[in-house]
Amino acid sequence: MKQSLIQVYWVALPDENPLEQIRHRSDLLDPEEMTTFQRYRVPFKKVEFLTGRVLIKELLGRVLRIPAERVRLRKNEYGKLFVHHALLPPEYQRAISFNLSHTDGMVVCVLALEEEAGIDVEKIAGDHLNVMPQVFTPAEIDYVEAMDRPDRKQEAFYRIWTRKEAVMKAEGMGFSLPPLSFSVPLMEQPEEDETYSFDTFQPLRSYLVSVAIKKDMPAKRLFFKHNIDFSTLFEKGIRSGQYKEASYPNL
Repeated sequence: MKQSLIQVYWVALPDENPLEQIRHRSDLLDPEEMTTFQRYRVPFKKVEFLTGRVLIKELLGRVLRIPAERVRLRKNEYGKLFVHHALLPPEYQRAISFNLSHTDGMVVCVLALEEEAGIDVEKIAGDHLNVMPQVFTPAEIDYVEAMDRPDRKQEAFYRIWTRKEAVMKAEGMGFSLPPLSFSVPLMEQPEEDETYSFDTFQPLRSYLVSVAIKKDMPAKRLFFKHNIDFSTLFEKGIRSGQYKEASYPNL
């Protein structure tokens, strides 16, 4: 059976505001991206946005064998990013699939070939169980409520929620695909259903990440996770062997 290699990358952002130290990398932004960057009023949102764009353009530049400065991104009607097709070399019969997500203190992305990918990261904080009727199916709610401890309920909630949002992003529709219109695997295993393969892990103790890969072909999907150092990303970019690959506990 064919193997499908899914690359997942995460960057932990520093506690202090590094905006002035990284602003020089805004030269990677096209005019539309620069407008978005400048529109953010809160500095940490500027840092999250710029980190995401630098990360994905460095990665795509490596794959396409072009400088990161030449990588141009476009959006579909729902806002999902894709590589400008003029940049794709002939050996790629389908567009490279990637997706970005960020939350307070963390930026993540997934990169795949031949299959649509979505990713979501959430900071595990607070009790949000009251929103379940708006986003979870009855079976999903029952599963969370059946957990015997508050921490296990919280873990189950975030596992289901990140998987659902990863699916919505893989479909390229975001919240235009109502989260109540579909369900996801509830438990740690198995991590797939008829349509998607999932991988859920904790890069750091207070964060949960889920990746959803649309099963467009028979394949064994292998997920590789990479920690990218924030300072190195902005000082040197991404070079082969620079980042640390590790295994993380599935949730």
